Amino acid sequence: MMKKSLAMTALVLATCIPIGLAAGTAVRRRAAGAAVQPLRQTVEKALIAPDAEAQAVLRKQDVMRYRGTEIRPHPDAGGPNFELQSRIGRLFALHDPPAPPARLAHFAWLDRPGVRINGWYGTIKNVVQEDDRTLVRVKVLPHLASEAGAVTSTTASYLETYAVTDDGVQFLESEAPQGGLTILMTD
Repeated sequence: MMKKSLAMTALVLATCIPIGLAAGTAVRRRAAGAAVQPLRQTVEKALIAPDAEAQAVLRKQDVMRYRGTEIRPHPDAGGPNFELQSRIGRLFALHDPPAPPARLAHFAWLDRPGVRINGWYGTIKNVVQEDDRTLVRVKVLPHLASEAGAVTSTTASYLETYAVTDDGVQFLESEAPQGGLTILMTD
């Protein structure tokens, strides 16, 4: 309890003293200046995990955080196609469309202890311009996280078609790819 109080006091003082310095007089600057450096060091130490166990917890929290939807251009896209597909990828990231129920059902086999889907990524398969919207076919895979911190991935994917405009990303249809081996890999 005492450590938390000391850390909070240091944090409050470290943020208030510089504000007072900016608005204060030269006398306050000299008096407070001597106290600022040790307080900043205390605050920095309080914000840095003190041991390997705490650092492991912070890494695990980062690995488990939701990553959103990341869509990349087709590997063969070049020139104007690359620019268009990169823009489409940014729109997917911005709007982060929810996973359709069929995709969630397709990846239900990944629902197991210690493994979590924490986002989606994929590659554009093709793009078709249609009047005021763009139809995009995407190969989607799950970003996986392991509570143990192990690298976890799968070869399983899903195919989806979206209508993309500057206003949003609208799911149209999907299908599971035919054949292929679906493997869950962990390090």
